[in-house]
Amino acid sequence: MILSKELPLNNEKLASMDKYICDTNISKYKCELRKRLPLFRGIDVLRNACRDIAEHELIYVDGKIDATKTFNNMDERTQLVIKILSNLPRSYFVTGATKNPEYASLTPIGLYAFKKAKNIDYESWNKKSELLPFFLGKFLYELPKIELTRQEWSAKVKESSIAAFRKVALTTIDGESKGVLSYKMNITIEKVPRNVMYMLLQTWLANVECRVPGAQILDPWNWDAVPEPIDSLPKDLAESFEDFLSEKNSSELPF
Repeated sequence: MILSKELPLNNEKLASMDKYICDTNISKYKCELRKRLPLFRGIDVLRNACRDIAEHELIYVDGKIDATKTFNNMDERTQLVIKILSNLPRSYFVTGATKNPEYASLTPIGLYAFKKAKNIDYESWNKKSELLPFFLGKFLYELPKIELTRQEWSAKVKESSIAAFRKVALTTIDGESKGVLSYKMNITIEKVPRNVMYMLLQTWLANVECRVPGAQILDPWNWDAVPEPIDSLPKDLAESFEDFLSEKNSSELPF
């Protein structure tokens, strides 16, 4: 496995990197991290990692892929690479995520490796496997823990409400287009990890403009599904945002 065009990394170096990452406050020391791990950066690293991860055997238990047994069956080098990838934020490798969405945060690199090479669906994995988060990556780490059901979500937030607020969030202000929706569409719902909300609200990388079907997880309940774009729903489903806002005071708004 060559993680850099200039220099292959041996197991000792990878182990040192893994320990450094685990012992470091990544958010606080990101600049230092970039200096210490200059060879472990860029989309090519992720592409190469996918290629090499996919060479390993998948271990099935009761018809589902067991991430723990699959990981434990890998060689030490690949295990170290997967651990490092799972602990580093994807922004360390991918700059301008919305312009390079295939390998950005909504793509579970460990799972994508097998899907890309062997057409293994994400739903083929046992979501209760202890080490599955290693294969998902830092951003999607909590995805298997989501407690909210699809029915509960639908009961809490109507699609018409989401569509109305998307109109507000996408409104051009002072001639400047806001482009894809991002942090303007925040909403707090009990039992839903913050990162999952991007999928549910179809914001940031989950916006239709940035979707890469087959690579990204866009539906927290069916990891292979591609939800219908909210922005393409029938016009009569969405209330006009002027009427919607006039009927509710700020304390009642869901976003």
